[in-house]
Amino acid sequence: MSAVAAGVLLVCGLFVLNRDDSQQVDLSAVLAQLRSGKTWSAKVIEDERQIEITTADKKHFHAYWRTDSHREELVKELRKAEFPGGYSVEVPVNRQ
Repeated sequence: MSAVAAGVLLVCGLFVLNRDDSQQVDLSAVLAQLRSGKTWSAKVIEDERQIEITTADKKHFHAYWRTDSHREELVKELRKAEFPGGYSVEVPVNRQ
């Protein structure tokens, strides 16, 4: 019985440790956060068309863009914003 309890405890622990506390929101909500000046850090993941941000109060959000015009608007706001925690861009490597 103790092996089963240990297994259940291990599985529960993995769920807690691997928890994604990022909330998916519309791109407009992320843009509003960028414009507010209360964004701590940002990460753009090009191949997934996704942006992840962390706010000054340590909340995590992510959003997706669908069109090139959405991407251009996002880039414009990223260039204007100042991030105390910095920002990064992940660009996929072309594998051949």
